[in-house]
Amino acid sequence: MGAGLSCPDWPFCFGKIIPPFDSLVFLEWFHRLIAAIVSILVAVAAWIIFVCPHFRKSLGKLMVVALGLLILQIFLGAATVWGLLAPGTVALHLAIGYGFFAHCLLMALKVEDRTKRPSLGKPPLWKLSVLVLAVVYMQVVLGGMVSSHYAGLACPDFPTCFGEWVPTLVGPIKYQFFHRVGALLVTVSLMILLFSVRKGGISQRGRMALRMSAIFLMLQIGIGVGAIHSQLALWTRIAHVAIAAALFASMVIVTYESRRE
Repeated sequence: MGAGLSCPDWPFCFGKIIPPFDSLVFLEWFHRLIAAIVSILVAVAAWIIFVCPHFRKSLGKLMVVALGLLILQIFLGAATVWGLLAPGTVALHLAIGYGFFAHCLLMALKVEDRTKRPSLGKPPLWKLSVLVLAVVYMQVVLGGMVSSHYAGLACPDFPTCFGEWVPTLVGPIKYQFFHRVGALLVTVSLMILLFSVRKGGISQRGRMALRMSAIFLMLQIGIGVGAIHSQLALWTRIAHVAIAAALFASMVIVTYESRRE
């Protein structure tokens, strides 16, 4: 929505805790409110984990990393305002946010999983799952670079770019082009993982998450194409962000499950 600087100061908004609202100011202020709520919830969860020996043993390391990422994320949120939405800071803010999200999700999976299934160590399927997750993560960061450099329409056609398969990589065109290459890499790597899972080695929950990953990927590609043809219609931008998060979360679950019987 272009609301990243609708509150030009930090941590307040126009010098106030609750500023006068218009639609853009409300979006930025509400984003900060959610960040504050998440921070409080994580602090409560951290206290519970560190005072309980059982949780401290199984979740302590993940929580330490999550707390570190949360502190860094808060700083980067301020830096995006102070730096007037510098593209590198915006993309890093997105990258750290996804890393924090992944650690919270892993803690939730560990708490929810009460079957105490033994670890398989690091079987080949786990290594492949990690690779696919890394490619998806890279694609998310590339998407942040596209957004922060306003490169969403740097290539106005699809699947070519100005009628070329490999355009001249100058200006914002390079971000859009590499984002498309990233989509191809995600598709190929996920197809390989889907084929590998047919031979077994993952739980039912992992299989379900992998199937959902494939569905989310198909939706994501369709919406990405639709965004270009609709001149970045608002609904396509929102859906593209939401489904990217769903795809990433699904692959975190697949990676977690691929280490277990």
